Amino acid sequence: LRAKDILILTPDQDTYGAIVPAILSEAGISTVTVGISGAKQSPTGELAERLLSLPVGRCTAQELLELCESEAIRKRFGWEADDTAKISKWLANAPFYWGSSGLHRAKMGLPAEQDAWTLRDLERRLILGTALPKGAGLSGEPSTLPFLGIEGKNDTELTAELLELIQASREWCDYALTPKPLQEWVGRFSETIKALLPTEYGFRESAAAMLGALGKMEAMAANADENPIPIQIFASFAIEQLDFDFAKGQFINGHAVLAPLKAGHIHPAKVIAFVGMAEAPLVFPPTYK
Repeated sequence: LRAKDILILTPDQDTYGAIVPAILSEAGISTVTVGISGAKQSPTGELAERLLSLPVGRCTAQELLELCESEAIRKRFGWEADDTAKISKWLANAPFYWGSSGLHRAKMGLPAEQDAWTLRDLERRLILGTALPKGAGLSGEPSTLPFLGIEGKNDTELTAELLELIQASREWCDYALTPKPLQEWVGRFSETIKALLPTEYGFRESAAAMLGALGKMEAMAANADENPIPIQIFASFAIEQLDFDFAKGQFINGHAVLAPLKAGHIHPAKVIAFVGMAEAPLVFPPTYK
């Protein structure tokens, strides 16, 4: 259990904001006071976490679909529910099962030349399906068959956007196959995240927090040695530094958090302490678990 896993909620933050940090400091626990205003994980933090998990695991069709359905990606490309439903159908019909490429699958013990049904194969199928006119066919024995479910201008535009996401994800997964120095990891991860960040006004605060956190990671990596580390270690380092646990892009490094208690809000934390509840029993009944 770390200090950052502790959330202290109170209906009277003005009073307890001075008392609680002083008490916890006696035990060597640092505390920050924030105005957390929601239960929602930072959408850009969710995007970063999903990208980090892809090369660590098997990079499955379900993981790709969840990435497509994440708030940051939907806002990045302007996708609605109908668009993600169509993408889901494409993934089932193409099909794509798991692995970014044959090289990625080789890490799991399969032959490296087996690209069939990987993310790379899906990318090729979509490109061919976009390039070929309706009813066209291929002669000979092509190694990749086109996906023929792309029809009309809207489908073509959606395919182009999906290909942008697939290419970024596949290149990131393939890059992560071999150990790299920390500075190289941070540089490539930052590049991938920045290419996929939403640009609309409503995401400015969350995007700014992510860019600030990436900047801190880059500063830390600049002082690291050149020893290569695997993706698993880098992912642990990145998650620790980016602090995905808190709402609205508030990246709070290593501290316990004292926040105002508000009705109807949910806060992610391993340990939640309630302070000053006797002062507001009617507003906040003791029904918490």
